[in-house]
Amino acid sequence: NVSQGFEQSMANAASVAGATGDDFARMTALAREMGSKTVFSASQAADALYYMASAGYKVDQMADSIQATLNLASATQSDLAFTTDTVISTLNQFGLEANQAERVTNVFAAAIGNSMANMDKLSNSMGYVGPVANSLGYSIEETTGALAVLYNAGYDGSTAGTALRQSLVSLMNPSTAALGVFEELGLTYDEVNPATNDLATIIDRLGAAGMDTSQAMKVFGARAGPGMLALLSAGGDAVRDMTASITGTNKATEMAEVQLDTLQGQVKILKSELEEIAISFGDVLIPIIRQFIQKYISPLTAKLMGLSMGTKKNIVTIALLAAAIGPLLLVVGKLIGSVGTIMKIGSLLFSKVGLIIAAIGAVVGVTACNVGIGLTCNRDENFTLGADENRSQVGRGYLSFRNRRRCKHGHGLFLKEGRSQHEESKQKNSYVTHRGHVDEGTFLFDFYFSHITYLIRCLNY
Repeated sequence: NVSQGFEQSMANAASVAGATGDDFARMTALAREMGSKTVFSASQAADALYYMASAGYKVDQMADSIQATLNLASATQSDLAFTTDTVISTLNQFGLEANQAERVTNVFAAAIGNSMANMDKLSNSMGYVGPVANSLGYSIEETTGALAVLYNAGYDGSTAGTALRQSLVSLMNPSTAALGVFEELGLTYDEVNPATNDLATIIDRLGAAGMDTSQAMKVFGARAGPGMLALLSAGGDAVRDMTASITGTNKATEMAEVQLDTLQGQVKILKSELEEIAISFGDVLIPIIRQFIQKYISPLTAKLMGLSMGTKKNIVTIALLAAAIGPLLLVVGKLIGSVGTIMKIGSLLFSKVGLIIAAIGAVVGVTACNVGIGLTCNRDENFTLGADENRSQVGRGYLSFRNRRRCKHGHGLFLKEGRSQHEESKQKNSYVTHRGHVDEGTFLFDFYFSHITYLIRCLNY
C-alpha cells in the first residue's frame, strides 16, 4: 500500500508537470531524498512536488525550492500545501527565482520567531502588499519587517497588508490635499517619495515633521491612516531593526532541526525511513504484480465480461446453491438432533389431552380466520363475542354477553378487574353474572386459554 501510494503520488505530480523519462526519474529520486532528509515522508514530498507542478514549476525549479519549503512547513507546523502555495506566491510577487526559496523561507521563519507574525498573517499580507512593494523596489526583507511591526501593534494579516499597500499607493500618487499637508510639514514630495526613499526613512521624516492624526488621515485615508500612525509611533528604527533581524538567517532550517531533536521528531524520521524501505521493496514487487495483472487477471475479467446472459445466470445459480449448502447442512443437523424432542411432542399430541388441544386450536383458527371472532372489553361497558356481520362467511348474528352470559357444560367465564377467572356452575345452563370494572384491552387469548384449561380439567376427571 505504501509503495503503490507513493507511485500514484509521483504519477499525479509528473502528469501535471509534464515530466516523463529522465525528468520523472529525477522527481522520484528527489521525493525519496526529501523523505530521508526531512520530517516529511517520500509520499508527502511527492505531494509537495504536485503543488509545485500545479504552480507551473518544472523539475529544476522543484529541486531548487522543495527542501526549503519542507523545512518551513516543519518549522512552523503548517500545512504542506498551504506552505508550498505561500512560498511560491511570494517568490512570484517579488519576482524571485525558485532558487531564492530558501531566502523567503528563512525571512518568514525569522519574522515568526521575532514578532507576532505567523504563516497565516504573512500569507494574507503578502497577497495585498507584495506586488506593490516589489514595484517600488522594496525587498522582501524590508516589506516583511514593516509588516512585523504592524503585527506587533495588533494588526492581523489582511489589515496590515491593506494598510501598508494603501500607504505606499498614497505616497506614490499623492492627492492635492496630501501635497498640501507635506507643505504644511515643511517637506517636499521628493523627501517622501517611496520610489526613491526606503520606508523607514519616510517614517522618520514624517514623524520628525510632527504629522498628526488629522494630517495622516488626509494623506493616507481612513483605511491606511491608522496603520501609518502605528508605524510613526514605532519609528523608523523599529522597521530597520526588524528588517535586520530577519535578513541573512538560516532560521527555517534551525527551527526544523530543533523540532526534530525530540522523541516525537525521531519517531517521524523513523516512519520516513520505514516508508523508504517499503518503497524499495515495492520497486521489486510492483512490476511483477503489474505484469501478473496484465497477463492473467485482465484477460480473465475480459472473458467473464464477454459471457452470454444465460451463462452468467447459470454461474449465479451455482454460486447461490453452493452458498446455501452450508446453512442447509446446519439445519439438517439441528433437525436430527431434535428427533427426541419431536417424538415427545408427538406422544403428547396423540394423547387425549393433545387431541383436545388440537381440536380446540383448529376451531379457534377457523373461527378467527373465517368468522372473525373478537372479544373486546371497554371501560365500564359490557363486552361482545360474535362474528362480524360484514365479514362472516358462516351466517349472521352475535352471541352477546351483556350483564350475564349463558354457560355451556355448566361452566362460566367472567372478567373482573381485567383478569380471567373460572367459576364452576352447580346447575347446567346456569348463568354467571359479569360484574365489576373492566380495564380497556383485548382478552381473546384469556378467553381461549380459560376454556382450554377447563377442558383439560374435565379430561382429568
